[in-house]
Amino acid sequence: MTTRSDAKFQIKAGDFRFTFLNSGDLCEATHKMTMINQWISNPIDGALNNLYLRLQRSHGLQVVPLLGVQSQSIVQYCESQVRWEGTVDEVHYQVTFSLTEQGVWFWEITVDGHDVEVDVIYGQDVGIADKGAVQSNEAYLSQYIDHAVFEDQDKGYVVCSRQNQPQHMGLFPYLQQGALTKTIGYSTDGFQFFGLSYKETNQPEVLSTEMLPNEVYQYEFAYTGLQS
Repeated sequence: MTTRSDAKFQIKAGDFRFTFLNSGDLCEATHKMTMINQWISNPIDGALNNLYLRLQRSHGLQVVPLLGVQSQSIVQYCESQVRWEGTVDEVHYQVTFSLTEQGVWFWEITVDGHDVEVDVIYGQDVGIADKGAVQSNEAYLSQYIDHAVFEDQDKGYVVCSRQNQPQHMGLFPYLQQGALTKTIGYSTDGFQFFGLSYKETNQPEVLSTEMLPNEVYQYEFAYTGLQS
């Protein structure tokens, strides 16, 4: 692993390419001409996608962003992986991103602490369309992304998203997100996740609630959330 100093770096596997800022924020995720995420991050605001570690404290939830400029993580990389790690209140965490040629990628989180209960909230902005289409009108594009959620007895919720406007060569890009460990909550729209208070607090509203809403909601901001 090497600590980053360049402005950006890329992880590639086959036709898939994930570009990160040196802060560890996901900048752009693509497959050929298809942009998987919806918003290209910048060094000031960071990315819309993140993993949030929530520590259950006696006074309430303590929320810790694990990725990017909003976090205190140290970022390292190799040819096929990116790693973030840090410590908060004697709880050590490590996140490893891995990309495969089969169109599957993993965010693996390990936590090491004592006498503390935690969960993890995952959030991802969704574009799944030609890059030009995504960047020209994110709100319009979101209206054509259809979300379906399925519940598995062992793995919990799986969120499936399909672009219903034909893209390059008449294709309809599809994204499926879940967890190898059980998920107990989900959301499908950024309005559910960030709420109105985000404009003042700069913290997603849903992070202060016990559970994600577990409701398929489709407004104008395709954004999936999963709760461990």
